[in-house]
Amino acid sequence: MTRGAVITAQAVESALLKAGKARRWGAHLSVQQILDYDERAFGCEGGSAPTSFSYVHKAGLTAESIYPYQNRQNSRLTRKKQFPVLARISNYCVRGRIHMPVYARDYLTDEDIERELVAHGPLYALIHGEGHLLQNYKSGIIDDEACSKITNHACLIVGYDEEAFILQNSWGRYWGENGYFRVAKGKNVCGYLTEIAYALP
Repeated sequence: MTRGAVITAQAVESALLKAGKARRWGAHLSVQQILDYDERAFGCEGGSAPTSFSYVHKAGLTAESIYPYQNRQNSRLTRKKQFPVLARISNYCVRGRIHMPVYARDYLTDEDIERELVAHGPLYALIHGEGHLLQNYKSGIIDDEACSKITNHACLIVGYDEEAFILQNSWGRYWGENGYFRVAKGKNVCGYLTEIAYALP
């Protein structure tokens, strides 16, 4: 229900930890805070990279233990008015052709993804998440170019090898390869080159 917000919080955590920032927030940062205060967190989509990262940049995040997940959005029952800010980012970057003007479109490559992973850690990414390929995934490398490149699902790109990129999904550790899946390089399978985002500590 809240995959965009979940992936944003995870990407921010990873960037801060990679930069050696003290983990003042305990186990996790608050997903519910993003859902309640990012006014463009669209229902089950959980927001988009530009709006959710922009909110975190402006406001910072508190801990999940302080502002726990309630599976609600913009609700008077969940919105807290006062909470300590325990994590901040100096800026963020969103790359991809869907948010760039026509004259400056950013067409990502596999090499771009690899460089950004090494430099910044796990990356927020959009893919096509509907249909049988992802829903029924058990293991192995997804290598089906028939998978639509119309993106509608946020995931976290966490690594790569010679053949594939490794992504973390938000469907729990019993799905796929302990919550992860792999997509073949070189073919933009399921649109993984459409958009990436990352936090700058």
